[in-house]
Amino acid sequence: MGPEAVRYSIDSPTLRGVVLGFALATLAIPASALPLKLYVSPNGDDNATGRQRAPGKQGPFATIARARDAVRQLRKMGLYPRSGIEIELLRGIYELRAPVELASEDSGTATAPVVYQAEIEGKIRLVGGKILRNWQPVTDETILSKLDPSVRGKIYQADLKALGIEAFGSPAGGGLELFFNMQPMTLARWPNEGFVNIADVPIMDPF
Repeated sequence: MGPEAVRYSIDSPTLRGVVLGFALATLAIPASALPLKLYVSPNGDDNATGRQRAPGKQGPFATIARARDAVRQLRKMGLYPRSGIEIELLRGIYELRAPVELASEDSGTATAPVVYQAEIEGKIRLVGGKILRNWQPVTDETILSKLDPSVRGKIYQADLKALGIEAFGSPAGGGLELFFNMQPMTLARWPNEGFVNIADVPIMDPF
């Protein structure tokens, strides 16, 4: 089949009217047929409305929990949209201070669901811990004197209390965990490999 076999044109005024009418009907679909979109961003503001992607009074929320509460408020006021709600998480890292709890009141319906989704082609991470950004090199000479000269100047420290971290967990349970580049770090220990072997146990005469 040659290229000329698939060429066609619309010359009929009647057919042009049908096509034009279909286009106008498509443009005339009411906005209410689309889900209400709410936005969340790590750089957002929970005092905003969540209705727009750009920062500002109408900009995204800062937390998922705030978006959830907005859905609850709409339902309570009888303003839940018949086409449902889409909550879009914009790219970034979300530090969750507490678990996000979803109950039956947070559900939509089969025809008007509540959808939580990541931004298209966006990368998001939900982090249950705390991101440490206040690393400083160790400068205390008392501590440095206990270190091998080859590692002095390469040891860093972070003030956890300054970040509001005061519960360090139980040593029996492993205490705190530290991750770097998505990999768990090993706590300082001695020896670094294997175990300490007991060479001898002196027996002392109690008398």
